[in-house]
Amino acid sequence: MSQHPSGQEPDHRYTPRQQKTEKKHLKRACTVLAGVFALLLIYGGAQLILKQRDTARTEALNQENRTLLGTDSPAATAVPAQSPLPSPEAQETPAPAPEATPEKTAEPTQAPSVRLVKGSASPRPPVRGMFDDLIAKNADTVGWLKTDAVYRIDFAVVQSDNAFYMNHDFSKASNREGAAFLDETNSLWPRDDHLIIYAHNMKSGSMFGELNALSNPETLRQKPFTALDTLYEHGDYVPFAVINCDVTDPRADNYFNFYVLNFRTTGEFDSFLARARELSLVDLSAVDVRVDDPLLTLSTCFDEANQTRFIVMLRKLRADETRESVQAKYFSNEAK
Repeated sequence: MSQHPSGQEPDHRYTPRQQKTEKKHLKRACTVLAGVFALLLIYGGAQLILKQRDTARTEALNQENRTLLGTDSPAATAVPAQSPLPSPEAQETPAPAPEATPEKTAEPTQAPSVRLVKGSASPRPPVRGMFDDLIAKNADTVGWLKTDAVYRIDFAVVQSDNAFYMNHDFSKASNREGAAFLDETNSLWPRDDHLIIYAHNMKSGSMFGELNALSNPETLRQKPFTALDTLYEHGDYVPFAVINCDVTDPRADNYFNFYVLNFRTTGEFDSFLARARELSLVDLSAVDVRVDDPLLTLSTCFDEANQTRFIVMLRKLRADETRESVQAKYFSNEAK
């Protein structure tokens, strides 16, 4: 048996030629990996640029529309309050469309509501002149939403098929931030018992990206009100529930089918209100809600799986209420 000159057994695993080939393969693999990594960096950078572009476009559009509406920039009125509710990693999932919400009320716009049965419907009033310029810019305009505690929530509301405005802005240009839109089946006149407005939960904080600030009791104590101007009326609203709910699994502890536009009976309304109170992250039980109060819900997605919604539910101030009286009654230190 031959021995290696060094006295050790020769290594027959690789010949010099094989070793050279192996090095080439390794070098080629490293080159491919470097190329893939570079492509990923380029793609990530491009996506970041596109997101920043969309955010800038959204903010510019909102400011232009404020000018058209004759309102001032709300930046100086912002309340810097942090929400105790954590933000998810991915906040750009689509806002809910009725098709994706289980156990939807059948033909909600046709179901007679308690208040319509009482004969409270009246002739449709003329469209308010404050919206003339916005309607000229986008005929889908149906209102303007402003939440005192979140300065970015101060923008136009549109209504069309729900899917369109999930990825198109107020100018109808493609934009991943979308627009704030009233549910496609909602009726403004005669007004449904319950209006639902959707918008994306953007990481940038635009649209409903900072809506969860309303889960902070101190924020609500300072500035609880949201104003909704529709084509036909002005309304100031006060929150009565702030909820993070599952909308896909009826077995979930926090499941809530909030997609009810009209209440057919007082019992149906009472059950709806009780469930909202039960799930609320903030104790707002002192805020009384009656069956004849017009309701408003602001809704946005809150998880990567698109199963949960963060919603703020509000009722309209009554004729005998003012912002000052409601704040003193429900949100002052003495009211605690």
